[in-house]
Amino acid sequence: MHTISTSIIGIAVTDVRHPVTQSGLSLARFPLVSQPRRFDSSVGACVDEDASFVTVFAWRAMADNVVSSIHKGDPVGVVGRLRVREWEDEHGPRVTVEVD
Repeated sequence: MHTISTSIIGIAVTDVRHPVTQSGLSLARFPLVSQPRRFDSSVGACVDEDASFVTVFAWRAMADNVVSSIHKGDPVGVVGRLRVREWEDEHGPRVTVEVD
């Protein structure tokens, strides 16, 4: 099987959630937003482009480090495996982008 590796620079949207799985594994999870900027010569200033939101997951010892190191609003660089999940709920089809 092949995986998609990615690196993302962004801002932590919330504080890190730190549950422990039923099997006892430490897990850290937080949403990350990345919003690139570019120079727009027509207005003579930098403008924000569309924001991209991803959910970041870390496991075991890395999860413990993440929960003590990252807080809401912190700039973050993430490297990991990209996953795109499609699912449905009462509002219709949804898509979630995650990085492990």
